Amino acid sequence: QAQGRGRRGRDWHAGLGGGLMFSFLWRSGRPAAQLSGLSLAVGVALVNGLRAIGVPRAQVKWPNDIQVGGAKLAGVLIELAADKYASDVLGPSTAVIGIGINVSGGEGLTRQVGQAVTDLHAHLGPIDRNDLLLGLISALDADLVRFERDGFAAFRDDWHACHAHQGQPVFIQTGQGETVSGLARGVDAQGALLLETSAGVCTFHSGEVSLRALS
Repeated sequence: QAQGRGRRGRDWHAGLGGGLMFSFLWRSGRPAAQLSGLSLAVGVALVNGLRAIGVPRAQVKWPNDIQVGGAKLAGVLIELAADKYASDVLGPSTAVIGIGINVSGGEGLTRQVGQAVTDLHAHLGPIDRNDLLLGLISALDADLVRFERDGFAAFRDDWHACHAHQGQPVFIQTGQGETVSGLARGVDAQGALLLETSAGVCTFHSGEVSLRALS
């Protein structure tokens, strides 16, 4: 892969044979405005799928990363569009759910991207990527049915339970270069981050900011 994309226009790096990258096309009867928590629900589905194959320490990092022990294992990027056959913006929508998972080569990626990266080989040993794909697609399929029926509300408690920074000190870097620190208090019903600061609880949306642990 030569042109992988991550959030906020960043590149997604993966060596030859070192990752599993796929896009999952999902059509929803919900309008795009009701899919605001979809990436977080997908994160929960991935964590459940990874824990089922033997990675019990897999966690979510708001808004769309999967971590193990503070190191990045996987990422999610979702692109939404109104269904071309819908008559208005309140009609059905389509999501392209892009997922990238590091299968091997995490040490090299750590040096390349300048942040802690891990891979499945470090936690499971050799793994067949076809089997991994089938297992994750199964987990995604089941949870997308639940999302279609109940929305993000059905995932919010599960997301909090596997949130890597829940109740911990973190800082937010905004798109304007401002830094805001506080305690991560989870997410609201739409999937926006709740940060408890000295000025009260602030809400942040994923398009605006980056989240880091406050060491």
